[in-house]
Amino acid sequence: MGGPDELAQLFRGLAGRRESEAPLAPHSSFGIGGPADLLLLPPNVAALREAAALAREHGVALVVLGAGTNVLVSDAGVRGVVLSLKDGFQELGIQAGNGGGGRHAEGGAEVVVRAEAGVKQARLARFAQQHGLAGAEFMIGIPGTVGGAVRMNAGTRAACTADILLDAEVLLPDGRLATLSREEIDLSYRASALPAEAIVVAARFRLVRDDPTRIAERMAADSARRKATQPLACRSAGSFFKNPPGTSAGWLIDAAGLKESAVGDARVSRRHANFLINVGQARARDVVALMRQVQHSVACRWDVWLTPEVTMVGDEHAAHEPEEEAG
Repeated sequence: MGGPDELAQLFRGLAGRRESEAPLAPHSSFGIGGPADLLLLPPNVAALREAAALAREHGVALVVLGAGTNVLVSDAGVRGVVLSLKDGFQELGIQAGNGGGGRHAEGGAEVVVRAEAGVKQARLARFAQQHGLAGAEFMIGIPGTVGGAVRMNAGTRAACTADILLDAEVLLPDGRLATLSREEIDLSYRASALPAEAIVVAARFRLVRDDPTRIAERMAADSARRKATQPLACRSAGSFFKNPPGTSAGWLIDAAGLKESAVGDARVSRRHANFLINVGQARARDVVALMRQVQHSVACRWDVWLTPEVTMVGDEHAAHEPEEEAG
């Protein structure tokens, strides 16, 4: 398929907003990224399925962005179509029945909450608290969406998505809309078995009844801890590296003396060493060069190779180039 003009023509009849040659930096928490040939914001599942079918029929590459919180978009941008689910996919509610969950191990009745993929995790946590439902408190400080939470098994040291997920509605690469159980999705540490082309549409979570005041207290304590230890006011993609077994990436980076190391406007945070932050006009190339500097320094000091948690998105990405050519 051709460039932005041809793509705009192909998808012209699709419901929802469309923008050709759309800068992606505003759609990324890093504030980094070149343009997408075409940005589509489908308002519902029907429009999403139609977009995916057109792309499949014409061989157009699709990239899905939720809140853009765990990605580093290439400086060259993305060829093809970027789908953003933030205009739609916002339904959130309690379902009748308990989805076969019975009673929680601690005695509280389980309740099933369904959230569409564009719902922010923090919104889900607040909704649960207001309805006296415990289990989603860990999501209060995670800026991503439900779709991203399912795909990457988002979580904290306290809990993760796999702990409360019942199942998810997923648009499969062949165009089928299927409901997959937690076991079929096969969540692991910051990963799942979902095909790269699959799109999470909605998810159901099993929560347990509890006192709203106690839930709020736990959420407030978590928020205070994050505010004290993480650079929440800075542009970043959250925790940049996965924690190696038995230790934390932040501790390894800090102990290697890398806090405030910088390449251009990309910098290792003073507050939390596992956050690479954009302090000005950082490029993806700067972040990748800093990432490699951190990886090599930690490997030399501790014989541990840090794996990025952040997803690299787009064409001509510095992360995909030989290291001697980056920087």
